[in-house]
Amino acid sequence: AIFQTAQQAITGIEQAVQKLRADEAALQLEINQLREEQNQAQRANNQAEAEINSLQKMQQSLNNESKLGDWLSSKGLKNNARLWQKIKIDAAWSIALEAVLGAKLNALISDDKMLDARPPSALVLGYRAGGDKSLANTHSKLTPLLSVIKECDAEVLPILADWLKGVWILPAEDAVEKAIANLNVGEVLVNQQGDVFGRHSVIYHGENS
Repeated sequence: AIFQTAQQAITGIEQAVQKLRADEAALQLEINQLREEQNQAQRANNQAEAEINSLQKMQQSLNNESKLGDWLSSKGLKNNARLWQKIKIDAAWSIALEAVLGAKLNALISDDKMLDARPPSALVLGYRAGGDKSLANTHSKLTPLLSVIKECDAEVLPILADWLKGVWILPAEDAVEKAIANLNVGEVLVNQQGDVFGRHSVIYHGENS
């Protein structure tokens, strides 16, 4: 009788343990499901925040463009030509010129310097030159990038000469290290891919750079 009672007790304990294990497994499954739901909710929240931030940036950009447009109109610059409209370049070196000039290539050409009238957002102004002859940009061993500009209005040539001063062409057949040795401080070389090489640095050009 004592043995039978003990056996029943053991069986009861084993059944209780099995039930606890089953309850634990079910609880763990529920926890995992809740965690997954939480992760999904977090991802959805992150995506919503990203979309909101993107929309806010778009709205800000539109506001800035609107403000800049109003500012340009107020200064009589709304219909002024852009730098890229005033030049024609050797197509093989177009990427190089874009890489070096960047936003300057889209500069507005202006008669007035407007140093005391800051625009409401980013803007590059290039001043029309009135007989500026200081265009010297020569090197005994290197060709200036300015030389790839085949046609250019005389009024914007000094602008380009200023912005491209010390920028030289890296011919495809030249070894980079050998060409760099010819550079002075502040000068750079650029290849047709738009990569810019300095004495102590290199900037590799890419679609989003």
